[in-house]
Amino acid sequence: MRAAPRGELGTIRIGFTSSAAFNSFVTRTIRDYRAAFPRVGIRLLEDTTANLLARFQDRQIDAAFLRPTRGEAQGLKVVLLRAEPMLVALPSDHELAGMAAVPLRQLSKETFILYPRRNGSALYDAIMEACRKEGFTPRVGQEAPQMASTVTLVAAGIGISIVPASMAHLQAPGVTYRPVKGKVPRAEMSLAYQDEASPALTHAFRDLVLARGHERIGGEAAASTRQPVSS
Repeated sequence: MRAAPRGELGTIRIGFTSSAAFNSFVTRTIRDYRAAFPRVGIRLLEDTTANLLARFQDRQIDAAFLRPTRGEAQGLKVVLLRAEPMLVALPSDHELAGMAAVPLRQLSKETFILYPRRNGSALYDAIMEACRKEGFTPRVGQEAPQMASTVTLVAAGIGISIVPASMAHLQAPGVTYRPVKGKVPRAEMSLAYQDEASPALTHAFRDLVLARGHERIGGEAAASTRQPVSS
């Protein structure tokens, strides 16, 4: 009975987006949480950012790794965890695949495959804004409902895409990932959770996530221009 108020007993429901599933921070943190709280059951749910936010409203999840835009997560606590660079995903036989880094302006004639804005407006808007700053609006030829599907369509030669760097863990045959040359668009990932009325186990999860975030970002500080985690 004493374990529950300390967040050491019960079940926590954790949501995550398809792109978050490839982020090593997310997978390592969930593994660390399981080790630290072995008596807590974990239910994982993969969905889009838009649907995860709706699930919060229906009290179907307690916390989630997602990518909301400013003001999109009304009524929730949101902490920015990472601001990872994006990469250009190209068919391996594409003429730009041999470059060490690809300037965005060289993609102005390409057909883009993008994750739909209705599923995750933050990623979509970051890509569009970065391209507009380079003088063009991407021509979107196809939308893919999952981030992994985006990479699969690139492998099929349907077009190119811009994806969070963690997606490079998906080593799909026929796809080459290249850094962006110049100002790099970034994909922000946040932890969202219910407000102060949340149960103790959600707060225990939040505290572990933030502690791991500070540890890892502290180790990456020399390569970063921003300190994403704040309490």
